[in-house]
Amino acid sequence: RRGQWVLYDNENWSFTPVEQRRHPAKYMRKFAQLAHQHGLNVIEAPARDLMSVPGGDCIRKSGQTTDEAYLKCGIPKDARYADIYEIQAQADQPTTSGYARFVKAAKRRALAANPHLVLLAGLTTDRGGSPTQIFACWNATHKLVAGYWMNTNPGTIRVATNALTRIRRAGG
Repeated sequence: RRGQWVLYDNENWSFTPVEQRRHPAKYMRKFAQLAHQHGLNVIEAPARDLMSVPGGDCIRKSGQTTDEAYLKCGIPKDARYADIYEIQAQADQPTTSGYARFVKAAKRRALAANPHLVLLAGLTTDRGGSPTQIFACWNATHKLVAGYWMNTNPGTIRVATNALTRIRRAGG
């Protein structure tokens, strides 16, 4: 895809207005439609923590995991207006099987809504952030997605470098 890209990273934090946190589906659609009207390509990266916004359209219920709420609320389907959807799976990274399970489930739902979506998954050096664990999560999912977004910081850049070196050596 050619052209310019814009990213909508709606999360339960101060940089996302409260109304957008409470109604993620509505604003993901509005953002993508507005961007497309202006000839821009859209990346959407809705966070799992949107399931804990008081007064939100869809929030985590008692006894439900954040992953279950995110999937049941249809957040991956709501990315159907985007060109790229980034699955923020980083919180599941400490367990490779949990990470892979969430990526697979989000992928299935997102592609059911828009089979043309390009999918990315998130990795981080902050949660289960050893190079070995990051590599294990990549290895379990690299055939499911087109690529990754990695969060790191100056204190963990060495971990990121080591993990990325391992991934590159494995053909990633």
